[in-house]
Amino acid sequence: MMDGDMPGDGPVTHWSIDRRIPLALIVTLLVQFSGFIWWFSSVESRLTMKEQRLARVEQRLDDDQRAIATIGERLARIEERSNAQIDLLKRIEQRLGDRHQ
Repeated sequence: MMDGDMPGDGPVTHWSIDRRIPLALIVTLLVQFSGFIWWFSSVESRLTMKEQRLARVEQRLDDDQRAIATIGERLARIEERSNAQIDLLKRIEQRLGDRHQ
């Protein structure tokens, strides 16, 4: 075994940044990380806008469905009235026909 292989054997070395790492590499990594953060925030912003738009569309859909239900009820009442008026007209025609004979 080599020195430092077993716990308690030899000096303990900690991880550290070597001074030979170029400053350009560190700056490049920081710029890339900053770019990622900027990109992620723009994605988050777009997602928030889409969620708000979806909520408005869902609200409009609910409103439209309620309006459609109301229109269906009104249409049924109009049909009933129309049928009643047709029956009334038939009775009037029959009475007029009976008078003229």
